[in-house]
Amino acid sequence: MKISIQKILDVYYRTMLASYFGTNQDDNVMTVKNNDQTVTTYREGEDFIVIDSYGDNGGKTEIFYQGELVWEMTYNGSYPKSAIPTLMSAIKANLEKKIFMGGRGPARFDDDIYVYENNVESNDPMNFHGAEKIYVPGPVLEPVIVGHHSYYGKAVSDLVKA
Repeated sequence: MKISIQKILDVYYRTMLASYFGTNQDDNVMTVKNNDQTVTTYREGEDFIVIDSYGDNGGKTEIFYQGELVWEMTYNGSYPKSAIPTLMSAIKANLEKKIFMGGRGPARFDDDIYVYENNVESNDPMNFHGAEKIYVPGPVLEPVIVGHHSYYGKAVSDLVKA
């Protein structure tokens, strides 16, 4: 029996809001930090385990259903600490609205300090990829990019249905 991609995305949204983005902190979350690497494990009932790991140069989110990997997202690149609040706010905006744009933030998010942009090249949660960046806005021809991530992910098609 295949699980639906929508059910997986719902788990993804709840996991991110219950852990790294901190809106709905709960007892199902365990976070371990080791030097520059942070690993968060989220358990939902008996069926789902989500492992989210990230460090200075990127990270990975894996969703397991009944012990089998069913969905994953990987991102790499880096941001300075000063841009992390903008990154988090942008991504959290989509998570709270359950909007999937490559599992990241909206096309554009401006917090009056930095501008976040997400260029989704393929937005099918079964197989997606794109790139995001944060830059300093201003009256210049080329914005000053302070950080970026490229990302990609996919569902395990043998176990997941669109």
